Amino acid sequence: MCSNFLDKLRRNLSNEESQLKGASASVAVILDSKMRVIMIRRANKENDPWSNQIAFPGGKRERDDRRYVDTAIRETREELGIDLSKDSEFLGYLGIFSTHTGKMLVVPSVFYSNNRLEPRPNGEVSGFYWIELSSLGSNKTNYAFYREGKLVMNDAFNFEDCIIWGLSYRILIKLLSILGSRLKAMPS
Repeated sequence: MCSNFLDKLRRNLSNEESQLKGASASVAVILDSKMRVIMIRRANKENDPWSNQIAFPGGKRERDDRRYVDTAIRETREELGIDLSKDSEFLGYLGIFSTHTGKMLVVPSVFYSNNRLEPRPNGEVSGFYWIELSSLGSNKTNYAFYREGKLVMNDAFNFEDCIIWGLSYRILIKLLSILGSRLKAMPS
């Protein structure tokens, strides 16, 4: 990834924790030099509201997590065996997002890695994908599900056999809006 992209991201991200009050979770948005982002498929588990969904690695903040970035680093290490504190650069926070139910606030922590990351998923993760950001715009679709007996339609991305919707979709939309048309100009 060229330094112009990194500079653009840094200018549009925040490192200010005080603006993120009330969030109880953090996810890691990990970009590589090919402008790809890693996403996981959560394991299929009974009573897990995120079971089998495509998501960013991450989870709930714990007492020992001093900052939201600490949560993202810890969760990524647990879920994928990747130590972001050694293998990447923290660029900043993308803001604060609410889950589709509105019951949880989540902070996306954005990282860049020029290293070859080799995920080793744990039992919480059934698979992972490297997704080229430039491919997402042409793969928009809708995702329908029932909540409290009502059919709900959501915008989504279709990637291979995956539907990326909800919080993950909104995080990607914000990231794409920052990078904008410059994505198409990135060398492969």
